Amino acid sequence: MLNNTNKIILGIDPGLNITGYGLIKYNNVSISYLYGGYVYCGKFCHLYDKLKLIYNTIYNITNQFLPNYIVVEKIFVSKNADTAIKLGHARGVAIAATVNFNIPLFEYTARQVKKIIVGKGSADKLQVKYNICKLLNLKISLKLDVTDALAIAVTHYYNINSLSKLTNKIN
Repeated sequence: MLNNTNKIILGIDPGLNITGYGLIKYNNVSISYLYGGYVYCGKFCHLYDKLKLIYNTIYNITNQFLPNYIVVEKIFVSKNADTAIKLGHARGVAIAATVNFNIPLFEYTARQVKKIIVGKGSADKLQVKYNICKLLNLKISLKLDVTDALAIAVTHYYNINSLSKLTNKIN
């Protein structure tokens, strides 16, 4: 059981075939992996079945862990409008699954996440995975979609931690 000094961030990497999610816990001195997984919808499932599965899974994860923050990756605008719209649906149901919990929700682009986690916005997914596994001291192998979700959560951790330090210096 978490004590009052621990907080939780839920990161979500929305995708139509695979939606990754990752939870980290942190306090004033440390950050660690709490839980992660993914929703696999498959390429052959009907769109509405995929959306329902994403919604139900993200709702259940949010309800189980009641994170302090929820962070979702902003969608990349593809040249294929149909793909972008469908990805927007997946992202939308992931967000809809969390909004009634009244938990603050934040968004970051993939480029912002890569810049924080790897140091360059053009990093590839394997570099992100490597750095996240090293940072969180993970000895288990996780799917790229899960490490992407954890990277989104860690990005938010660094942003709120930096803001907190800045606020303390001002006050």
